[in-house]
Amino acid sequence: WKCNYGINKAPHREGRFAHFYMGSHNPRDWYFKDKTDGQVGGLAAFVMLAGMDAETANRWLVERWEAAGSPIIEPEQPANGTKGTKGNGYEAALLSQTASTPVACEVLPPTQSTTASPPVTNITPFVVVEEPRKRKKNAPQAQPPGKNAVSQTPVPQAPPSEWSGALKNAIVSTCELQQLDLPPRPRLLGDWFCEGDLGFIFAFRGVGKTWLGMLIARAVSEGGSVGEWQAPAPAPVLYIDGEMPPDLMRARDRGLARGTGNLEYLNHEILFRRTHRVMNITHSDVQQAILQRCEETGVKLVILDNLSTLASGMKENDADDWDMVGRWLLDFRRRQIAVIVIHHAGRNGEMRGTTKREDDAFWIIALEDARQGSDDRRGARFVSRFTKQTRNTPEEIPPYEWHISQNQESGLIEVTHKLATGTDMLRRLVEQGVSDCTDLAEELGVSKGTVSKWAHRGVKEGWLDKEGRAYILKV
Repeated sequence: WKCNYGINKAPHREGRFAHFYMGSHNPRDWYFKDKTDGQVGGLAAFVMLAGMDAETANRWLVERWEAAGSPIIEPEQPANGTKGTKGNGYEAALLSQTASTPVACEVLPPTQSTTASPPVTNITPFVVVEEPRKRKKNAPQAQPPGKNAVSQTPVPQAPPSEWSGALKNAIVSTCELQQLDLPPRPRLLGDWFCEGDLGFIFAFRGVGKTWLGMLIARAVSEGGSVGEWQAPAPAPVLYIDGEMPPDLMRARDRGLARGTGNLEYLNHEILFRRTHRVMNITHSDVQQAILQRCEETGVKLVILDNLSTLASGMKENDADDWDMVGRWLLDFRRRQIAVIVIHHAGRNGEMRGTTKREDDAFWIIALEDARQGSDDRRGARFVSRFTKQTRNTPEEIPPYEWHISQNQESGLIEVTHKLATGTDMLRRLVEQGVSDCTDLAEELGVSKGTVSKWAHRGVKEGWLDKEGRAYILKV
């Protein structure tokens, strides 16, 4: 292994990496030690130079680490300003491999003696070669090598892997596809929500996202209903909360309960009190632990409330950052486990962050505050509207207006709903300041002619007026 300290034009030096170990201050990462005892790299650097995915690279390291007795060593922190370091120094090293065979690493145990680890099978050898330096402008072309010239190492081709056999077994012809026994996915709620779905519920703060999430969780776990949406049978549910105080969650769950149900909660505060851990679903170890728990307990629905608090450190507007969570959510679909992600609306009223997350969604529900203009402003009052209609039924799911309130004496939660008409939706948007016909049509997902028809009805009813091209409410 060659350690190239190229940061800030620091001098180059070489070393042979003989050991790697896991750092005690960050159990999720690996650190490497060269013959000069400099600590560099980490799993990210290893993956970069190895040309393999993080899961395979981590497994490759874990097998050798466990064979040496799973040592934990606190790496010495390089001082800031040291040549070849940047910040804490671990990301400063750029690693490249010059050998053409798999690395035979050893683990550095606590006794400082080395123990050879057994070889790992089914791991493809990897080779990373240095990229040729860019030729300066007007620089002479390189001449063919003479007899004393050293030829450049060609980029090797990866040997055949198990993927060849996997593809051979998985590819089907159209005839085979038609003859496959593919049972329909069981429904979880109504006609629009099935096992394996990925759905989003979003709204501004305080509108009622958690209320609707808990209503769905209770209905699916008990085989009950949410308004017109009936769950055909009880199914295990895991509700993961990253924001609500546990006492408030308990009060809401108690008020919503209509039966025993198979509903479990993973609350961020309870987790911290009992384990001193903070949950972050962008971390692979947290992802695997949640997925394993769901498989072991037969969970059919996971609700993540909410994305901002559970996925800290992820750049919401960065499509590549979303992959840290998006790939994990697809693992649930492959196991026929449905996921609902609760998220916030941005200033424009749309779901906040990159639109890439919408690509894999089966459906998206927007909630709009309906307390303005209502005589009863207790609890939560909102309109649910599908901004991305479900793929599970050709029928369009209509909008509903919901009112959720809690009886202060009994603690029971009362839920009422009614069909939200087109004029109701139009009035709601005009109250929020949307006045142009084109904007209203886009928000409502209908044609401008339909908006004009609803607006004409509002004018007749006496609550709407038109000034120029803008619709306004009558005082």
